Amino acid sequence: MPDDERAGTVRPRGQIPGPDQVLLSELATKSLVVDVTRHRSNLILALLCAAQFMLILDIAIVNVALPSMQRTLSLSAENIQWVVSGYALTFGGFLMLGGRLADVVGRRRIFVTGLVLFIAASMLGGFSQSGGMLIAARLIQGFAGALVSPAALSLLTTTFKEGPERNRALGIWSAMAAGGASAGLILGGLLTEELSWRFTLFVNVPLGLAAVLLSPVLPADAPRREEKVNLDVPGAVSLTVGILALAYGVTEATGQGFASTKVLIALALSAALLIAFVVVEKSSSQPLLPARMLKLRSVVAGNSVAALVSVVMIGAVFFNSLYLQEILGYSPIQAGLAWLPQTVLIMVVSSIGARMATKLGERTLIALGTLVLAAGMLLFLRTTPESNYVTVLIPAMLVTGIGVGLTFVSVT
Repeated sequence: MPDDERAGTVRPRGQIPGPDQVLLSELATKSLVVDVTRHRSNLILALLCAAQFMLILDIAIVNVALPSMQRTLSLSAENIQWVVSGYALTFGGFLMLGGRLADVVGRRRIFVTGLVLFIAASMLGGFSQSGGMLIAARLIQGFAGALVSPAALSLLTTTFKEGPERNRALGIWSAMAAGGASAGLILGGLLTEELSWRFTLFVNVPLGLAAVLLSPVLPADAPRREEKVNLDVPGAVSLTVGILALAYGVTEATGQGFASTKVLIALALSAALLIAFVVVEKSSSQPLLPARMLKLRSVVAGNSVAALVSVVMIGAVFFNSLYLQEILGYSPIQAGLAWLPQTVLIMVVSSIGARMATKLGERTLIALGTLVLAAGMLLFLRTTPESNYVTVLIPAMLVTGIGVGLTFVSVT
């Protein structure tokens, strides 16, 4: 390997075309592309895809195991959903902080640190002896994922040049991520039925360790900057805890009503923290969410669509996994395999979608994907206690699979 490659020689990334070119170019002034050989770039892509696959896998892998977890740890119906939503909320809530840390501390350092923390949290969750311990482990897993994911995406975009090469890499990365959500259901069912629900968490240990051991293939981090950088931890914490409090309040309201003292306190705390987030961001010299970013319609629209699709799919997977086992009487492995058609379709459509985005444009593909996804959700509304898997669930799963595949590759 040449010395300049080993040292991470860099060259400026190309300009980003489009109506938001001026602002995006200004924000990306210091963004660089690393010179690496094709063989090494393929290894980097494989490693980053595997890491992202594991993170998204963990959103879904516990869904099929929820009934078993509920019985073993005596979790209430309200608390069991935190095993899924707790992970997703801390993952999403700390993503901006994870991205800032990757820029300041180093992409590879944060990537590896996040993986190590993810492994530790997975072991903690697997050995859980109470519902609280399991939920705490899932919250930590989500935070670790928020460190790994933005670092991985940044490493990918600095390894592949803008254009067809990067679009291909992003297409593969998106396909692996999208497939991970559905693959988690199948693997979760297999592990729960053949071993124990605890192995839906333990499975991350060998996967994470393999990624850590292969991390030296990633480009070396640039020397740390001397100037003082504000990480804006208060902003990240107020936003994430505010969202968690809101989710907790809404969840508790389904059983106790919105007039409940506990619900009112949670909602008031959420409002206070979200207001604090706005105040912190306005007063910070280096906010996590710069106001000028909100002027970029492509950024706002892309993130809004990604958030909406994630919420819709997490909800659909959560309820339908319980429906398959509790109503239709499926075993964990049968419930997991029931999602196989959607898993395959998401990965295929994501791969095709990368090429379609180049020809049709991201906006067209996002519009098409969200319309198809909405149609799939409408098909799920036909579900009743007497519904048949083949005639009701499979059509809905396939249509939503197409929508997810088209949408996620576009917003990425």
